[in-house]
Amino acid sequence: MGFLDNPNEYESWINRSLVDSKGVHFRSPRLKEVIRAIRAYVADPIGGNLTAVEDAVKRWKDTDHKEYGNRGASLEKYLDKEIAGHGRRVWGVGAIRMVDRSCHPRWEPHVWAGAVQTSTNCYAYACNDPNGHPQGKPQPGQAGGYWGWVAWDEHRRPQMTDASVRLAVMVDDQTRHNRRLGQLIPLIRLRNDPVPDSVVNVPGHYLIALVTDQGGRDYHWLRQDDDGMWSHKPGSDPVTNVDGSNAPISDPRTCNLNYPRIGIWYRFTTFYYAPRGGVRTGELGHANAA
Repeated sequence: MGFLDNPNEYESWINRSLVDSKGVHFRSPRLKEVIRAIRAYVADPIGGNLTAVEDAVKRWKDTDHKEYGNRGASLEKYLDKEIAGHGRRVWGVGAIRMVDRSCHPRWEPHVWAGAVQTSTNCYAYACNDPNGHPQGKPQPGQAGGYWGWVAWDEHRRPQMTDASVRLAVMVDDQTRHNRRLGQLIPLIRLRNDPVPDSVVNVPGHYLIALVTDQGGRDYHWLRQDDDGMWSHKPGSDPVTNVDGSNAPISDPRTCNLNYPRIGIWYRFTTFYYAPRGGVRTGELGHANAA
């Protein structure tokens, strides 16, 4: 059992040295912050608390060299190793670390109700763009005037592959760039590349995920909200924050997005970074605030 599993263990180690003249263990405010951060992480290892542990240790190290040198330096390599080990759970497949919670849209189902519900879809929802859409819903390629990306099979069924959806989004982003509007930044992943297991957010952005049906009949988008969990909007249906098994979504790479009733089996394609506030997905204008 390590320090991040049992904060009392960390305290017992740092209390082995530096007592005052009365034999009482003294702690600086910075050291108290470290203990609080570790306790918070133990209570909620899924949230952003692992980052808080790192930050608290860094502040302690930078502002109280003597105390850190006597109490923390000898434990630094052990704590660093633990943070890295726990980080694989937080920053790899699993809950994805948020850098700036304020950049992520809020889970607000009421914003997407009424007329907004029937005029938007997963693309608009992931891009946080609820307003100003006519009936019919915005599609990838619409902002860029590119409609040739949807192929049709011999039975006149649409064929929407991951590559064709990404091409349509690229055309949209070129048009958004030309209009000096916010753009999506793709996390490049080729068709046969392994699913990335070390993705993190970047400052000023939040993550959205593209998944496509294995039969090429549909695409779908999800977004990471400011609680760290994921939500989505299936077509003109209400928004939801659960997957096909009615379970909360902590990672779009591993959740159940299979819907046998309608013959759709989604698989993860790639991530995009969306700027704070989102981007415009239909007729170009200004994206909505988060």
